[in-house]
Amino acid sequence: GPVLRTENSLEVTFSPALTTQVFTLDAFMVEHGHGTRPVTITMQDDGSALITKLFFVMPGLWQLRASLTEEGGLKELAKAPVQL
Repeated sequence: GPVLRTENSLEVTFSPALTTQVFTLDAFMVEHGHGTRPVTITMQDDGSALITKLFFVMPGLWQLRASLTEEGGLKELAKAPVQL
């Protein structure tokens, strides 16, 4: 699982693989109304996304918020809880 105050990484796999879409992800603490520094997203040859520089700076309930955007607007938005 994620580690507090240490760099975490995450791999996201898409099926079908992304072609023209743009993937973003951030970590946000809803209860406190703040997020963390921007993550680095590197698209892999297999169509997956490697997320690095994901830091959880304090304990509590975090929300990973992912979006997939294509030309013409937002396609999908997903949220996942992470409890530290």
